[in-house]
Amino acid sequence: MHIPSQLSDTSASIIDSVLRDAKKLHRTAQSKSYSSSLPILRRLLHQEVFRGLSLPALRSQSHLIQRKHILQLLALEANYTSWAQYRQAIINQPDQIRGFEQTSFAQLGYPNHWFSSLTEAQAFAKQHGGQVFAYANQGVVVPS
Repeated sequence: MHIPSQLSDTSASIIDSVLRDAKKLHRTAQSKSYSSSLPILRRLLHQEVFRGLSLPALRSQSHLIQRKHILQLLALEANYTSWAQYRQAIINQPDQIRGFEQTSFAQLGYPNHWFSSLTEAQAFAKQHGGQVFAYANQGVVVPS
């Protein structure tokens, strides 16, 4: 997808990062490897991008998954209702969009504390310090 030149460097960089992530997730979702594809398929089902399908049914029909479904997933996980809304938010307020999805794992260092919810991660960070990131429906605390 072409990113218009009138965007700020920050907006263009974030959109490019999200599109790259979507491309990787799309390929992985259609992978023959169960261990690679199932986590993404579960995310698609959890966010109700596909409704009325079970995990085995989606796995057997993974050819139905398109890039637009992955972009919708990423938008939902970032608390937006659509990719168009998410993209517009990135354009309008790029500094408020930066989050875990725009941070490479190499930049985060070690150790990182993962939690099953963002609320748990925030409670941990309040007590022990660190920066909290949302990742899908989970939370990550990175030491300061």
